[in-house]
Amino acid sequence: MGFFSRGKDAERAPEEDSSNATRQLLGKASLHKAPAIVACCNQGSTCQAHFVAAMPDAVVLELVHDVECPFLPPATLCSVSFGLDSRAHVFLAQILEHAPADKARRTPERLRLQMPEQIASAEGRLMFRAPIPPDCPLEAAALVGAGALPVRAINVSLSGAFIEAPPALDVPVGGAFKLRLKLGDEAIDLDAEVRRRQGNAYGVFFPETMHRAGPEAPDALRAIYRDLEARWLRARRGSFEE
Repeated sequence: MGFFSRGKDAERAPEEDSSNATRQLLGKASLHKAPAIVACCNQGSTCQAHFVAAMPDAVVLELVHDVECPFLPPATLCSVSFGLDSRAHVFLAQILEHAPADKARRTPERLRLQMPEQIASAEGRLMFRAPIPPDCPLEAAALVGAGALPVRAINVSLSGAFIEAPPALDVPVGGAFKLRLKLGDEAIDLDAEVRRRQGNAYGVFFPETMHRAGPEAPDALRAIYRDLEARWLRARRGSFEE
């Protein structure tokens, strides 16, 4: 009986290891007060913050008031991007609580998020998803039939994107559609495979950027990404150097 019990534990080990790794990473981010960008798809807002605490079932971020952040109700889905140990990390999580600042108690404004199931991490620049600043002129559209359905890009990388679409776009996980991105003089239509979906929020993957020899993004996508990354870095540097 004991042999079979150990076997079940072994089957659960990879999932438990992944969960422990997520908590350890967010614990380290909290210890170092790592800066982060919080992009909330339902509210159309992008807020700057830094990690302050990681608990078994939640992670807490303190908001930085460079730009006023609107109230974010519970269950709002958001994307959190941050850098740590020379790696780029991003995860999706629901907001559990948006606590306003209390001047009397000298407590800052904070977000408490559900502990994510997983965190996507990558070396270098390829997989990092650059959050889209509110004033960015990026245009995005889902090509459906003969028409183009405007969508809002929350973040974009060289391998995928996180978007918010109107109810008219109804593509299940595993399905695909064409996503058009345009920024300045650069424009590109990409095959977008739906890897994750919650309501009108879609996490999509660009399969044409992956080849047997490794990742290889089209020039137009690289140009758009470099522009977005530069905008994000300027906003981040301006906030955290003050």
